[in-house]
Amino acid sequence: MEIKFLGQAGLCIKSNNTKLVCDPWFSNTGGFLARWHQFPPNENISINEIYDADYLYISHEHHDHFDREFLKSFPKDVQVIIANFQTKDFRNDISKLGFTNIIEMNDWQTHKLSDNFDVTIVTDPGKYKEDSSLLIKSEGFKILNKNDCYYNRDYLEKFSSIGIDLLFTQFSGAIWYPMVYNYDIETKKKAAKKVRDRLTEYFIGVVNTIKPKYVIPLSL
Repeated sequence: MEIKFLGQAGLCIKSNNTKLVCDPWFSNTGGFLARWHQFPPNENISINEIYDADYLYISHEHHDHFDREFLKSFPKDVQVIIANFQTKDFRNDISKLGFTNIIEMNDWQTHKLSDNFDVTIVTDPGKYKEDSSLLIKSEGFKILNKNDCYYNRDYLEKFSSIGIDLLFTQFSGAIWYPMVYNYDIETKKKAAKKVRDRLTEYFIGVVNTIKPKYVIPLSL
């Protein structure tokens, strides 16, 4: 098995002559009104090496995960894997880009990509957003791509019982807080530090509860 990091939350995983690409973000315009950009830059990665993917997993609608502009050029015969969210806006947006082979998976449902290469969708339990993680099992190796999901202890302990070898997980929040408030500089700094500390504590708690063999911290 070969795992390649594509920047931000992007992954390319090859196993048993099957290639899975997750959340590729390559648009030069970045995202969110061109205010967010890939860091570190990933323009050195050859786009052609991911165009021949057998499966494309998109976790959720955020621009740094669902790169509409880039996906316009993506081969439309790829099989797209998404969570079966309560609303169909996300699926409809993918369909509008020209993708016709869309696989919607229910929570904790497993789909076989090839021999000894399975994926399981796990959605965020929160009701205020639609997000998903992907549990990947191949060649006796287990990868959890947690994306932007926030899981309670019950979820984390369930992942721990599965035995995660490699965990990709968020360690910082991709938010503007508190720039929308008319605070003085010192108040802004204190508010931002409070959020950073909370996110760091959550990251540590996730890692200590899941107990993976290896951790790749991501800024999502």
